[in-house]
Amino acid sequence: MVSANVGPDHHSSKELDPMAIRDLLWACPACARIGALAGSGREAVCSFCGASFRRASGALIVASKPEGIAEVRSPGEWEDLLPALDTPVERGRLGPQAVLARWAHRPRAVRHRGQFLGWAESFGPQTAGTASLDPLKFKLQLKETAFEWPFETITAVQPSSATLQINGSGHPLVSVRFLEDSVRRWEALLQHAIRNRIRQLGRGEVFQFHPRIRCG
Repeated sequence: MVSANVGPDHHSSKELDPMAIRDLLWACPACARIGALAGSGREAVCSFCGASFRRASGALIVASKPEGIAEVRSPGEWEDLLPALDTPVERGRLGPQAVLARWAHRPRAVRHRGQFLGWAESFGPQTAGTASLDPLKFKLQLKETAFEWPFETITAVQPSSATLQINGSGHPLVSVRFLEDSVRRWEALLQHAIRNRIRQLGRGEVFQFHPRIRCG
């Protein structure tokens, strides 16, 4: 069930600066190939054109192209060079993509000197598997078990610096780390799919995805 309330539904580039370069940039800025960056943390290399990217001082990112040209830009400036995110879910299926997933435990109370401060979430061990999207649902295949979230049952989508957290009826909160693709790409495509499904069901327009999906 979605309800109306005002709130942000996306992160700015500054908020995403701590992300690994591969997660921050869903395509190579040099050749525009979506999903071509490989690597982790502060460095990434394009598997298609050979351009490399690394963190410099502050939030700056340095690109080095095979022909010896180096260029320094902010994350937002590199993002402006990227192609628009495709929406393959509308045409069929996205994935399967290799992931590591962790299920959330029951929230525990946090207290200090007897005073209740709030609730803290903790996650269990990582389980290897795959993630995929089709026109109607998000799916995790973990070992021999498949878990599915029809888009209309998802209640929250929230990215962190390296993972995408998904909550919904029927399953506990799950944290998903994409091993070979950008977490920002999956966030955007999942949000796009949820918006379309909620619109099809006549529930209005989604304008907030975390801490809870809301529409009006």
